[in-house]
Amino acid sequence: GTAARFGLLAALTFLAYAMTYGHVYVAMDDPQWLAHALMMGGMLVIWARPESTRRIVLGAILMMAAGWTKHLLIPLPVTASLWLLWRSRPAFARWVISGILTLAVIAILAWWLHGVRLFESLNEPREYLRAKAINEATHALLWFAPLVALWLTAIVDERMGERIAFVSLYLAISAAVALFAAGGAGVDVNSFFDVLIALSLASGLALEQLATSKRPMGAPATTALAVYLVIFAVTLLPQQLRDIRNIDADEKTA
Repeated sequence: GTAARFGLLAALTFLAYAMTYGHVYVAMDDPQWLAHALMMGGMLVIWARPESTRRIVLGAILMMAAGWTKHLLIPLPVTASLWLLWRSRPAFARWVISGILTLAVIAILAWWLHGVRLFESLNEPREYLRAKAINEATHALLWFAPLVALWLTAIVDERMGERIAFVSLYLAISAAVALFAAGGAGVDVNSFFDVLIALSLASGLALEQLATSKRPMGAPATTALAVYLVIFAVTLLPQQLRDIRNIDADEKTA
């Protein structure tokens, strides 16, 4: 896998974006990040030893728990399914069986605890605005531009192999789901969090490639990314200061 320092850089990149692009979810009473942690934990369990039945079952349980926590977290399970299908048909079969059984158990428990109304609420229509989806996608692209550039750097390097292929598939599926979901009522930047995670992983692979090339460019690329983030974070300050001043008024009207 990626050397520890590049994995750390990818994690720090994600954290920086979570605190800036996704700042509205910092300290929010919402299980969004918990769901992503469960989902990524399940993927890491499987990635370490994809031929292990025990790890596939545990990964399926974690991913189903994440999906039940936040229903929009579709991209990573779909990516894992396609990856396992390509890598090993027997492993894919065990994954599908584990997922179906876990989903069935969770659904039965949910029905027993909350009744059929829970399932009816999942199928209720929501307002959808195409203009909102376009605005959210444009906003995300402006934020993610340097990460997209790093990803493009990584995909042209044959040394990346299976890792960058997996991340690229995850990114493509995440982008498709985000574009579809972003126009829905009650959905905002969180629809692009899977895109952010995929691009953060890609940034670690790209920085590894840049640092080990004949003309090392890892440090300049990291610096440029940091500067870009700082500039965008500064543009948020006026709105954040207004929100802080209006906290009491917002709470009274809530």
